[in-house]
Formats: sequence, C-alpha cells, structure tokens
Amino acid sequence: MKYLKYLFIVSLLLNAETVFSQDSVSFPIKLDATGFQEVFAKVGDLYISGQPSAESFSMLKSEGATTVVNLRTPSEMDNRENVPFDEKAVLTV
Repeated sequence: MKYLKYLFIVSLLLNAETVFSQDSVSFPIKLDATGFQEVFAKVGDLYISGQPSAESFSMLKSEGATTVVNLRTPSEMDNRENVPFDEKAVLTV
C-alpha cells in the first residue's frame, strides 16, 4: 500500500509542470468606452463593461456577442438615472 502512495506522489511531481503551467495568459485590452459607463475591455471572446447604452448593445451584437450577464439588482435596473431604458426590452428585439 505504501508503494502505491509513493508512486502517486512521484507521478504528481513528474506531472506538476503540466498541471500547473499555462500556455498563455490573456490580459484585458482596454477599448474606447464611448457608450459604456466608465470601462469597456475585451479578454479573449469576453467583453467587460460598465452599463452599456441602448445603442451599445447593437454594436456588441455586430461584434458577435450573444449573451449578456447583468450583475445589477432589480432595484438598480428600475432606477432610470442609472439605466435610462428598459434593457430587457432592448435585448429581446
């Protein structure tokens, strides 16, 4: 039984570089934030932004975006100072 335990440990050590290495690391690329609140960046196929304007959603769609993840609470989305349009209605057209 000890033999298997040591074999497992040696196997982990031999494969540690493969397990813990990364071929490449993608860093965010800052994009022109016009139409977005404060920030607009891209990491690989992922866009990260502040609140987009209604027009910005069309631009994102033309760039190939298919999914929007909204982290705002319902009360934030209902505040027309922060989001001056019905985001769900814009996205379901």
